[in-house]
Amino acid sequence: VKVIGEIIQLVRDGIRAASSDAAIIIWDWCWWWHERRPHPQLVGGLPDDVMLMSGFEQGGRKKIIGRVRPVEEYSLSYTGPASHFRRIHELAARCGLPIIAKLQIGTTHELGTVPNLPLIGNLYDKVRSMRGIDVGGYVGCWNFGNMPSANSAAFNRFFEAEPLPPRGRALREFA
Repeated sequence: VKVIGEIIQLVRDGIRAASSDAAIIIWDWCWWWHERRPHPQLVGGLPDDVMLMSGFEQGGRKKIIGRVRPVEEYSLSYTGPASHFRRIHELAARCGLPIIAKLQIGTTHELGTVPNLPLIGNLYDKVRSMRGIDVGGYVGCWNFGNMPSANSAAFNRFFEAEPLPPRGRALREFA
């Protein structure tokens, strides 16, 4: 935990040496796999000028073919937020840090050759869930499936809508 905190501080200091206003995002990827879940120590020690990013779906549970199964990666079918995201969101809020969600919007790693899985209703549900817990932003891409698509257009439209229209109306208007 101490080493991770020191590395984060060094990277932050290096960025600040080059820019006083660059956005700095700290991603908690794999922190939560650690047995002792070091988030309280790490998050509590983060510089106050960074944003914390966490996976929105990882650690969730979903009923698939009659059995409740863990959601261990990004998921377009599980709308989230996972219990892990809720915990890290609460911790970040107590520490005064903004939190952003890490999502996969177009497709999944496993189907990286498919540019888009059109699950527009699920994307609406993700945005509604994000608004329900005051998520400050999102990173909705990765190195696969990042081409502009109906998914990215719909997600951005829903995320930026003020106010968010009811689901049926939002989907009809997008269509």
